[in-house]
Amino acid sequence: MIEETEARVYMTANQGRLMVRVWHSTLGFTTPGGQPTWVHIRLQVPARGAYRISSEAYHGVFGVRRLTLSAGSFRGRVGDKFKGIPGYIGGVELDNVILTGDVDISNEPDALGAPITAKVRIASTCRLTASTGGAINIAIQPDPSLGVRALGGSNGGAVRIAINEGAPREGVAREFKSQDQAESREYDRKPVRVEVRATTGHGNVSITSVPAAPLPPK
Repeated sequence: MIEETEARVYMTANQGRLMVRVWHSTLGFTTPGGQPTWVHIRLQVPARGAYRISSEAYHGVFGVRRLTLSAGSFRGRVGDKFKGIPGYIGGVELDNVILTGDVDISNEPDALGAPITAKVRIASTCRLTASTGGAINIAIQPDPSLGVRALGGSNGGAVRIAINEGAPREGVAREFKSQDQAESREYDRKPVRVEVRATTGHGNVSITSVPAAPLPPK
């Protein structure tokens, strides 16, 4: 029944920090027809300051838009859409996000794994790791002070790396059927550096340098 759908919010202040937890624990279905309920949760916070965000999602898109992240851990799981029938998740999106710390995005590695899309600006040296079974698209805002070291790999799709002033990296062990790796010229001398690793079991991988522009609306 639709009435069995539950969404909960927990908020507290701890040592001067606001902690917010939002979770959707139970999914209801229509009767007759057995169609799942669509649940949307939107959390708006002040844009100033840096945030640490962790998430775990089984259904729907998890998105972060126009925030600064000091740390991020995003997990996408494949649950049961119906009893005994694997479901899906809608993907992870970072839209115009500034990174000042490490971010790790990990979805299921099989064919049901959801896509990952990220458009980011790098403000401090960090790592961005993305792993899934679907497509990965990462766009990094170029900057003269930024060095990018990137590796993309797929066992079932194409890999494309096109970073600003990038050059192929030699001597990297091959891990995937399709793999590419590149880094900015004089990477080690750049004051700000980012290491990007994007791997997928089935989809395509794209890691590019793109000037600031919003992602296309859903």
